[in-house]
Amino acid sequence: MTSIRLLCVFLALLMSGSNAAAAKWKSVTPDNSPIKLLSWPGEITWRHVDGGFNENYAFKRSAAYSRQSASNTKNSTFIFVMELMPNFYWDSGRSKDIRKLSFFNSSKGYFKRFYGAVFEEGQKFSCYKDHSCGFRNIRFRVNGENCQYVYYNPDLGTTDEWTGRSEAPFSTEIIHCGTSTPFAENSFKLDGEKETVTITYPGSTDNTETGNSQVSRPHLPFKRPIAIRWEGEKKLIAGTVELSKTSGAGKIRITLPENAGSCRGAFKFDSSRKGHWSVSCTNGLSASGTMTGYGKGKGSSGVGYDADGRSVTFTMGGAS
Repeated sequence: MTSIRLLCVFLALLMSGSNAAAAKWKSVTPDNSPIKLLSWPGEITWRHVDGGFNENYAFKRSAAYSRQSASNTKNSTFIFVMELMPNFYWDSGRSKDIRKLSFFNSSKGYFKRFYGAVFEEGQKFSCYKDHSCGFRNIRFRVNGENCQYVYYNPDLGTTDEWTGRSEAPFSTEIIHCGTSTPFAENSFKLDGEKETVTITYPGSTDNTETGNSQVSRPHLPFKRPIAIRWEGEKKLIAGTVELSKTSGAGKIRITLPENAGSCRGAFKFDSSRKGHWSVSCTNGLSASGTMTGYGKGKGSSGVGYDADGRSVTFTMGGAS
């Protein structure tokens, strides 16, 4: 087994733990949410929540929603964002009839405020295998309010052929009541480097952000040394990773020795010390696992397995 393959396995370990359970939904502060809100009505009281990864770590979930009572339909808003992980591809998006989604068919819980929605006729409610549906805006009324359902995923059908995602791999859904001005594609700004989705209220030209959150400042990439040990290999594999870190997450880019290609991946800390990682390489190799941080700037270590079930361990150096 070559040292090149060992390096790829290390990278894949950084984000997608093989046996870990998906995280439960929990409240987060606006600063720690990837959803950034610009110029929304000040009377909306927001709650931001983090849903962690789905069961197979294909994507990470986040949401923000208004805390108004269910009887107050005006300004009722639900925003759902998914970030696609390396090695996975988007499907054709919300393919079934939009009117049949649970958002509009629950008479209990948060979504009961959208129950009984009356949709305008002549709209394209189903979108099976239609990549043009990367942006959709469906209009409806409920309790006398003008409302809209918006789905935005510009990555549909355009993902990188070997990583499975673009540089800004986000999909966004919005259900909002209270304005007849439609959301447009330029209402969204997807930033893969900052790992944020900024949503500007339709019709607004103000760049003042609401909800006590601040748009993340740019984080320049920095390099860290790594050392990888792979079961069955006698030699320790050394190299570097380039990380662009924002809120406990980052990207990994490694150039393999001897012109053997490159690897790209990502990592995400679920808490202050525990996280997951994954990597795929241009030569077809990939790996994934879990990691433990030693504290800010102090490096991390990880364990995982390759496709053959061989154990892999790594150590990433701290800030110099």
